[in-house]
Amino acid sequence: MSTRRLFIALLFVAFYAFSIRVPLDPDMWWHLETGKYIIENGIPYQDPPFSYTMEGKEWITHEWLTDIMMYWIYDSMGLLGLGFIFALFITISFALLFYASEGQPYIAGLMTFWGIASSLPFLNSRPQMFNILWGALVIYIVEKVKRKELGSLWLWSIPLIILIWVNMHGGFLLGIVIMGVYVVGDGAQWLLQGAREEGEGLTWEQVKILTLATIASFFIALVNPHTYQMWTYAIATTLTSEAMQEVISEWQSPNFHFGYFWIFGFMFFASWLFATYSKRRFSWTDALFIIGTGYASFQSQRNIPLFVLVAVPIMSKHLLGIFQGTSYYKILSGEQAERYLSPQMKLVNWVVLLAMIAGATAYGFDEFGDMQEQLDSSFPIASIDYLEAEGLADKRIYNEYAWGGYFIWRGIPSFIDGRADLFGDEFIYLYMGTYNGGPNWEQLLNDYDIELILIRKNSPLSVLLQTSPNWELLYEDHNTHIFEPQSLTK
Repeated sequence: MSTRRLFIALLFVAFYAFSIRVPLDPDMWWHLETGKYIIENGIPYQDPPFSYTMEGKEWITHEWLTDIMMYWIYDSMGLLGLGFIFALFITISFALLFYASEGQPYIAGLMTFWGIASSLPFLNSRPQMFNILWGALVIYIVEKVKRKELGSLWLWSIPLIILIWVNMHGGFLLGIVIMGVYVVGDGAQWLLQGAREEGEGLTWEQVKILTLATIASFFIALVNPHTYQMWTYAIATTLTSEAMQEVISEWQSPNFHFGYFWIFGFMFFASWLFATYSKRRFSWTDALFIIGTGYASFQSQRNIPLFVLVAVPIMSKHLLGIFQGTSYYKILSGEQAERYLSPQMKLVNWVVLLAMIAGATAYGFDEFGDMQEQLDSSFPIASIDYLEAEGLADKRIYNEYAWGGYFIWRGIPSFIDGRADLFGDEFIYLYMGTYNGGPNWEQLLNDYDIELILIRKNSPLSVLLQTSPNWELLYEDHNTHIFEPQSLTK
């Protein structure tokens, strides 16, 4: 094995190790239950009896295909399999970014590593990972066509990707936006500045093909169980919901008091620094991608992986451009032939790789070694067990927002859960008004005839209920409180 191939293999093993996580996403549970429901009953177009406050309301199951897949993996291999397989999806995504970038293996490897480090807080066993996967594949195809490593006809494969994507996640719009930016950016470069430098972008004929492929993708996105409603969902619901942006932490701006956001911050700064000192042209497409996704990431931290998708190839190109014309360029660009390695050194490289794979595998299983403890500390497992043992699971329960999905998985209808688009801004604001102990905080509890409250220990509502003459603490454990009205205890 050559040194370059060893570097690439070690890089991908590191990606995989970084991506192995115990599945702890709160929404995972309702995705699993939805997948199970679809297999048994078909795609629901209204909320099934998952939430007693929204039962029968129209529901856009925009991740239906992903939900089926997640449940199939869980049913076959458990949470361990779910974690390991989603780590594989994430690794493939960043491998595609690596191969989409110039300066392989060293510059492209460094930039891709920086990208996955910036994205780590958002990588888990969740449907959003397919936005990263399919987005990376779209960028891979276009960048390879730009460099003449793939033929122009490959651009026609992108509408087929959109067809799969629209049935796996509402983020399919990202793919069409990426195509549109390439069309507008590269097209503007031709129209405003004339002929392009060889290899610096799409040809005019390729711009026209991609334009037609983008239009085709727009219409092919209608091929899903909800047809045109997927467009209204993607645009009107997730992009304009003020409650989602205010209440859900990952929809909020990155808080740079947390050190891991600085990795992204430095990456954004470096993208401009590299472009400034690069001998390569900073194209319209580069500017649109960096400005657009950078703004989106500073507005909402969940968009940071989207910035990474477009930034890695751009940063690789311009970092390599800084060294253009220097003695380092050939080795950094991969043009310089590798030196001969003796059979003994090739064997050493194989030993190093196998040791790294063994270490990554051991790390993965060690990560899952305390899985039950992590689950117990993250979800109200003991509390639900108590409710079921005491025959209280059929009560009308006001629950912690983040635990609604687990309620659904355990067969208990939620008051609210992570399907924020289903509940809508008004209901979410009412819920948070009660949860935070705002004015008339008891009104919502009375309106829905709440019989039990199961919330996080030491939450604002929990503290308030402990001093309220109208509520009695029924149950307490390491992370939850259950309250019932005083009238039921007398």
